[in-house]
Amino acid sequence: MTDERRTAVVTGAARGIGAAIALGLAADGAGVALVDRVDPVETAAAIRERGGVCEPVVADVATEDGARLAATQAREALGPAGILVNNAAQLGAASILDLDYAAWRRILTANLDSQFLMTKAVLDDMLQLGWGRIVNVASSSILTSTPGLTAYMAGKGGVLGLTSGLANDLGRHGITVNAVSPGLTRTPGVDADIRAGVIPERALEDVVALQAIPRPGAPEDVVGAVLYLASDAASFITGQFIVVDGGMTRR
Repeated sequence: MTDERRTAVVTGAARGIGAAIALGLAADGAGVALVDRVDPVETAAAIRERGGVCEPVVADVATEDGARLAATQAREALGPAGILVNNAAQLGAASILDLDYAAWRRILTANLDSQFLMTKAVLDDMLQLGWGRIVNVASSSILTSTPGLTAYMAGKGGVLGLTSGLANDLGRHGITVNAVSPGLTRTPGVDADIRAGVIPERALEDVVALQAIPRPGAPEDVVGAVLYLASDAASFITGQFIVVDGGMTRR
């Protein structure tokens, strides 16, 4: 079993940003519960090949039962969770003219409710430890003029509100809560959305043209900020929003 404070739960860990964060935490010495709706077999294999400790968990954390299952399985395999990275998300691009309530609810449930539910599911662990690090993954899209993302932006904007509220409630218990907001990042999910026409084909190129650092964002670019916020070095930092987008939204 790992040091209890170094047991981490990462949602959306099967690929992309979540997989990169899980690999980074494992390399830093954490035992990592890899939570996803699909079996995170590739992430688990990569961690174990490097000598890391992990527990794959198949669960839908946008449901109460799924969040409880993820927390319970992580606790039984690795011990009480001291670190939670709420990364699971769904893009869902649609103009408000075409957006119906069912799609609205689906996107908000995936992007916002899931973070609330996972926080509640692991909170007793952190209270028991008297220590905790919660890192919520938001999005720099809410600082842009990108059309067709009303539901997505509402959910990710809600993540920032959730982060502030949790920081207010949990600081006295030794638990910090911060948000990391990536820009458009080259992930398998983004590539699939480009192929499906959900994201315009030139989107990555257009974003790079606005950045101070002229290259597409990669999942690994987000890892450093998460590792810092999950560490003892960030013990006096809470309720903060860090944008990781190559300087795109500096304007």
